[in-house]
Amino acid sequence: MARPRVRLVVTADDFGYCPRRDEGIVEAFLAGAVTSVSLLVNGAAAESAAELARRHRIPTGLHANLSEGRPVGPARPGASSLLSPEGFFLGKMGFREAVAAKDVALSQVREELEAQLGRFQELLGRKPTHVDGHQHVHVLPAFRPPARRRVPGVRRGAAGPRGALHASAAGAGPGRLYLARGPCARLRVCRGV
Repeated sequence: MARPRVRLVVTADDFGYCPRRDEGIVEAFLAGAVTSVSLLVNGAAAESAAELARRHRIPTGLHANLSEGRPVGPARPGASSLLSPEGFFLGKMGFREAVAAKDVALSQVREELEAQLGRFQELLGRKPTHVDGHQHVHVLPAFRPPARRRVPGVRRGAAGPRGALHASAAGAGPGRLYLARGPCARLRVCRGV
């Protein structure tokens, strides 16, 4: 009996954080050490990183961010449970503490993630190949769903070590992306789920 074929997917996250980091990630992709990237759409270099991904045909997913920088969506300081008074996300530990204290409005999480997905599609002109989370916010216990959910229009994948799913895993063909964990899965970020 033939053994199942396994494909290793090595994803570099924080693509779009800064130009110097992006240069190193592209160099690693061109050398074959990295097979995909996760784009931080609110990063300082998101636009140039998206251009690099298009130019080099790098499989690119969304690196969902709820902990660092400014939001992509309409969240406003004082009106959003996700932001500090200065208009920035609460930081890795600040966000975790707010989630643990149940001070985070899940509707605002959903709104921000939808905005990030929309921004991804603006930058790349397509849906992400996978979705994972910046600073592992997608694996916090408060965001673990009871069952997997489908994200329409994205290819099917297999679960990775951080709960994200990748279309390239196991040589998946066209279909849907299934999120094993994370706010995207639980909150039904993509319409039609």
